[in-house]
Amino acid sequence: MSEPAPSENPASAAPQPVAAGSNPVHCAKCFQFNPREANKCVACGAHLWIKCRKCGKTNVRTASRCAKCMRNLHPLAFLAFPMRRSKLFRNRKRKRLLVGLALFVLVGISAWVLYKYLPEPGRSRPPQATPAY
Repeated sequence: MSEPAPSENPASAAPQPVAAGSNPVHCAKCFQFNPREANKCVACGAHLWIKCRKCGKTNVRTASRCAKCMRNLHPLAFLAFPMRRSKLFRNRKRKRLLVGLALFVLVGISAWVLYKYLPEPGRSRPPQATPAY
């Protein structure tokens, strides 16, 4: 008597579920697989877990969001999220006022420079003395 072929018995061909304790965790720095009970990587010593600052759940360090409350676990990943505007420019009226004031100061300085260094109409500048070498 021969054993049935794997195609005849689909239940035996399905992968067996892995026990929760033996599910490995990979390191974010060196990609080494570690046992789930470990707090630090066995190869490089990096932390494998991170605690959510909002709900306190311990999450795998490679996760980007908390599994319980979905809060961002790595807030310094500034390239993935837009940066906040400065507090100075949050109010639209204040922004218009500051831009107008800066423009007024720039025009005033430009007018003063033109007045100071351009000759008056009808009057030429005195000749500059050439240095004697």
